[in-house]
Formats: sequence, structure tokens, C-alpha cells
Amino acid sequence: FPEHAIRKASSGWVETQVVFDSARNRLVRFGGNGYPLGFPPTSEWDGVKWVPVVTANVPTAREGFRLAYDAARSRVVLFGGTGPLDETWTYNGTNWTQANPASRPPARYDHGMVYDSGRGRVIVHGGKPDADTTFSDTWEWNGANWTQVTTPTSVSAAQHQLVHDPTRGVTFFIVSG
Repeated sequence: FPEHAIRKASSGWVETQVVFDSARNRLVRFGGNGYPLGFPPTSEWDGVKWVPVVTANVPTAREGFRLAYDAARSRVVLFGGTGPLDETWTYNGTNWTQANPASRPPARYDHGMVYDSGRGRVIVHGGKPDADTTFSDTWEWNGANWTQVTTPTSVSAAQHQLVHDPTRGVTFFIVSG
């Protein structure tokens, strides 16, 4: 890794998620819960430093949410969070917009989320609606609506990662521990 590739983002960021916006060649960070005073919850890495982004609209503070970059629509997609929440927000580089899909996954937090570049869809899997229940469902975002999909295997999981391999057209489910 180049020296600048690995840096501590900032003290005070709690429950932060970061994705790479390939259309604008920037990392985009949304800082979920406990926004540091005087620092907006959205910032972007310009290759040298984190630059705060003040937007007209912004998702509420939250934990357990996930971000994915939707390359087909050039948007960062945020879904879920503690509450639990079933909100979908998109960020276009200047503002956050709350989507109002006709269908959506049940409210959840600590789910897996990734962009499937071969199909042009954001995928959400698993997560928790409460401390005692774990989902095994899978949903796809097409930029307007969420659709529940059937997968070859159905595994209940939370606090896991989804990683898409575009060369093989496969999404991997990663659980640590």
C-alpha cells in the first residue's frame, strides 16, 4: 500500500461506514452515531485529506447501517440501522435523498450489503431486527425498489460482510470468528 493509503480517519467517528465512489474517484464516509460536534456526518477523501461535506438533507444518526456504492446509478446507498430502521438513502456527491420505495426489506441493523456489478444491483442480506432474532433473507435494490430474492442457500447472519467478485460473478458471504 502507498503510505497515504492507510490512515486513521478521525477520532470521534463512531459507527462509520466508508465506500469508494468510482465516478468521482473519492472515498465517501458517513458517520452514523455520535457525530463529532461541528463536523458534518458526511465527508470525502480527496486523496490527501478528509473534506467535510455539508448537505441540505442528511440521514439521522444511527448505528448498524451499511453503505454500498451503486455504480450503475452513480450513487452511494445507505440502508438500515439501529432502531431498527428500514430507510433507504442515496447520496449523489452533493446531497442525501431519502428514497420512498414501494417495497423494502424489514427494518434491520448489522446486515451485509454489497454492490453486484454484473447485475447492477445492491444486495442486502441478513441482519437483526432485535437482539434475539437474525434474518436469513436477501434483497436487491434496483435504484427504485427493493425486491426479495431466493438464493441457493439461506443462512441467518449478522455482523457479516458481503464481497462481490466481478470476474467470477459471485458474491461471497464472509463471517468472522
